Order: sequence, then C-alpha cells, then structure tokens
Amino acid sequence: CARPDLEAVSVHLLVHVPGVTLATDIICGFPGETEGDFEATLELVRKYAFGSLNISQFYPRPGTPAASMRRLPTALVKARSRRLTTMTEAFDPYRSLVGTTQTIHVDLERERVRDANATPRLVAHTKTFVKVLIAPDEAAGVVANATVEARIVAAHRWHCDAELLTVPNRPAKFRRRPSRGCGQAAVGVGVAILSWWWLAAGPL
Repeated sequence: CARPDLEAVSVHLLVHVPGVTLATDIICGFPGETEGDFEATLELVRKYAFGSLNISQFYPRPGTPAASMRRLPTALVKARSRRLTTMTEAFDPYRSLVGTTQTIHVDLERERVRDANATPRLVAHTKTFVKVLIAPDEAAGVVANATVEARIVAAHRWHCDAELLTVPNRPAKFRRRPSRGCGQAAVGVGVAILSWWWLAAGPL
C-alpha cells in the first residue's frame, strides 16, 4: 500500500488500540530505490519508532518480478541497512512499561544470555507481543504455555525484564492471526503487523 494508507492505518491503531505494538519488515535497497526514497523510509521509521522491526537487504528471489530488475550497488545497500539499523537501535519503546503489571504468556523456548556460564532465561510475551525475559530463579515451577502475572522491572531495546507475581499453570489465552494485508494483523491481542512495500512516490 501507499504511504498515506500506511500512516492512516498506523494512526488509527495507535488511537483506538491503547498500548498496541506496531511491527514491520523493511527491505533496504529494493531496485529503483533512490536516496530520497530511503530518506523517506528513515523519516517514517523515526516517526513511529516501531517496537518490533526486521531490517533486511534486498535479495532477488527467483521467479519474482523483482529478480529481473536492475540491482543497486551492494555497498550502497549495505550502507543504507547500517544507517537504518543504527537509528532504530537508539529507540526506547518499552520504557513506559517499567513498574507495570502485565499478563504474560510463557513460550516454549529459553534464551541464553551473553555469559556462556549463565543459566538461560525463560522467554515470555505480553498481550501486545513485547518480549519478556524471566530470570532462572524466578522461573522455577513455570511451565511452557502458561499464563502468569509479572511486574516489568527493566526495559531494553528489544525486550523487558520481569519478576513473577503469580505462578499458575493454566492454558494460554493468546491467539495469533496471520496478516491479511496492510496493517491488519492480530489487532485483537494488541499487535499490528504492518506489511508494506512502498516508495515515496507510491505503491510498487
């Protein structure tokens, strides 16, 4: 969809779904992308400070129309990807959650910390799909797919740390629904995955 449509959807979600998480994918260096197009992308990302953002470099997938398009220089694509990544690393989207109590859904996985000797932390997500990590001593007795109450104690760029308030073992209440187009995804659980491929001049 075109940028005006994307922004209209984003604004509507932010107004009508309190606490919604806007998530998106961005491809840097799509064939035909000008410096002006890329600057417009930076402006858009800066404006909405997406909590969840996947940045990738263009890859000519065989069998697609884009595969036959003239590619941008690899060095330029990498430079743009680095610029966008550097900008988004400075975002602080979860600071407002610190001190709040959240209902979180415990995943099946555990995430290892950088210290190779440390015990992996339990991974969970809030209803708005914010990633939450729980320390090993806090996670005792919690089983996968459980729904628990937790207090957010620290916020980082891509996740929050939490301490558990309850440790019940009951079925999860969160459901995920696949995206059905621009801005239409999992709004019922407070997550909006915005899917779009656009240039400043309009839709591709």
